[in-house]
Amino acid sequence: MNITVIIPVHEYNMLISDLLDKAIESVQKQEGIEEKLKIIVVYANAASSDMLDYEHKFKDNSNITFLFNNGNADYQSQVNFGVNKITTDYFSVLEFDDEYSTTFF
Repeated sequence: MNITVIIPVHEYNMLISDLLDKAIESVQKQEGIEEKLKIIVVYANAASSDMLDYEHKFKDNSNITFLFNNGNADYQSQVNFGVNKITTDYFSVLEFDDEYSTTFF
């Protein structure tokens, strides 16, 4: 499946870390698709200092990319920044506090 999931993150703390874990896990647990979906986590300046530690735990996963957007931190800017970086034909946006059902795709 030729899809990238964009997850915008405008701030970061331990609560958001737990929610983001669940969001990423929901993408990785998709059933009925042959290849893994790509994930782009776009984060803003307010989240940057702590996101580096979070990003490190996914260093061996080539399907997850973390991008720092040093421009506007609003939701639309984060999504647009991610869209400009995708290499797939399609994309979906998932907020960090949401999850996909296992058969969403």
